[in-house]
Amino acid sequence: MTSDGPGDLVEINDKMNSREYVDILENGFIPSYRIIYPEGPVNFVQDNSAVHRAHIVRNYFAQNSYNVIAWPAKSPDLNLIGNLWRIMVNKWETGEQLPNSRNNLNRHCRGIWESLRGTDVCRNLVGSMQRRLQARIDAEGGYIKY
Repeated sequence: MTSDGPGDLVEINDKMNSREYVDILENGFIPSYRIIYPEGPVNFVQDNSAVHRAHIVRNYFAQNSYNVIAWPAKSPDLNLIGNLWRIMVNKWETGEQLPNSRNNLNRHCRGIWESLRGTDVCRNLVGSMQRRLQARIDAEGGYIKY
């Protein structure tokens, strides 16, 4: 996601590995990002999962001169994409019959994801980062409620 909205939603296997992650970056995220930002640096904010820290991923970033912003471990309070997922869950129609297949679930998720385009949801989340970071500094690195 960027402040201009969510990127492409990519379906993954039950357990993504580092090679699949690089493939998603190369064939999903970067092309989507470059439509919005054709020039300039690419900055990544990632959590500290093993997939994100894998050698193949670090090499991919280095070879493409992508910036990876240092990020504190165990910081869900600073995770914007986690907030975006929560917004998606809140938009889920609770009175509606649950999707009865993986394809229907995928279609339903994509519908909700697409409904976020053209809204200020992502811009507001990104805009909240300065306040979140200041709150983390004020808490001397401790957890904050975001």
